[in-house]
Amino acid sequence: MSKPKFAQAIGSLFQRAHRFSPCRSTANDHASRAAGLRFEPLEGRILLSASPLADGQHAELSSVVESPGGEGTPWPEVFAYAEKAPELFPPSAAEAQPGTIEGRVYSDDNSNGVADPAEAGIASASVFLDTNANGALDTGERNVVTNSTGAYQLTGLAPGTYEVVTTLPSGIMALPSQPATGRSTLIVDGSGQTQVANFGYRGAGLFGGDFNGGTLPPGWIAAGDVTFVNGEVRLGENGGTSTLSYDFIVPAGTEAMSLIFPTFAFASNGPNPPDAIEVAVRDRQTGASLFPRPTGLSGSDAVLNVQSNGRIYLAPGTTIFGREVSSGGTIALDRLLPVVIDLRGVPEGTAASLSIDLLSFGQQASSVRLDNVVLGIPQGISGELEFETSALSVGESAGTATLTVRRVNGAIGRVTVPYSTVNGSATSGQDFVASAGELVFETDELT
Repeated sequence: MSKPKFAQAIGSLFQRAHRFSPCRSTANDHASRAAGLRFEPLEGRILLSASPLADGQHAELSSVVESPGGEGTPWPEVFAYAEKAPELFPPSAAEAQPGTIEGRVYSDDNSNGVADPAEAGIASASVFLDTNANGALDTGERNVVTNSTGAYQLTGLAPGTYEVVTTLPSGIMALPSQPATGRSTLIVDGSGQTQVANFGYRGAGLFGGDFNGGTLPPGWIAAGDVTFVNGEVRLGENGGTSTLSYDFIVPAGTEAMSLIFPTFAFASNGPNPPDAIEVAVRDRQTGASLFPRPTGLSGSDAVLNVQSNGRIYLAPGTTIFGREVSSGGTIALDRLLPVVIDLRGVPEGTAASLSIDLLSFGQQASSVRLDNVVLGIPQGISGELEFETSALSVGESAGTATLTVRRVNGAIGRVTVPYSTVNGSATSGQDFVASAGELVFETDELT
């Protein structure tokens, strides 16, 4: 490092440190001392600390040995710590440089939380600094409007923490995907840096309900003990009640929403009320349930309530796919539970909020797993039909031949399939008697 650059580096460190206490020097050790910084040129050392150093104390964070080459040789450690001066000694208000917050508001068409190249920006969206954290643009709050590409920029910001919030132009029906709350917290540190906050918005539909990514999908919000295991969500009780929620816009032509609980692991609560899993669908704006209260259960607006003792409560329009059960009855919890919620009475374009809550009333040892939250009937639970054997050879003298059809990879719900015989090397009426009909598999029936 050249002498001017070395001097500049040392000067930067001392300039930062000098704000905290006056510099002092002693003749015997040639030391210059400020709050947290000590430079001993004869020993080739720079001593740094986060707090003032008393006489006889030091915290050696860098040991720089003076090169035999003398003046003009590199001092990389000195330069490195000079560059860290803003971090070690933050600038005062007088020294602070104004910062910038910028980014883009875009249509997250695939709801992956990333601004993909083909996804368009949203023009005329309002971006503002929500100083009172009420989610609304109030008089006096800094705000800008996005341009034709969805870009925005807020400049000249003093050091501090800012809540950045967006609102969409009237007529656009969309909900936040990333960040799911529609707001972002950023820190402007006074170094003149530019902070970036992008906001993605998704249209009508329900996305990410297969949970195959192993992390919380964009648009979903978790609270409490919520983890991901083998492509499923696990709601536990570590710390009490846990919640998973998702806001969505009901698309045109939607008839139902479904979700599957693969396993229940409820703990016994002794004299306490039983733990329960609840599912609710509410109006996103008002918070009111979009469905009547569950039959026979007071104090709840859930469409489904399943308790650890097997008691189940259902709101009108909610059914258990493939099982005959009525609200207030009991149901076996040793197998997966596919739930279907009838949405035909909910107008298209409705902004709805889905919440799944594990309610804790005891020792906090219960857990429930959730999977396949989709618009439509449950997927992947009815199974597939196949012949037990891929080839069968039967002589004419055998008289009859039996072909076994089995159901695999799921057995929930009633499944029917037509069958008929066709001519091959054998001819109907001469070599065999034609047959046709329909096979019916009821729930849990495998052959």
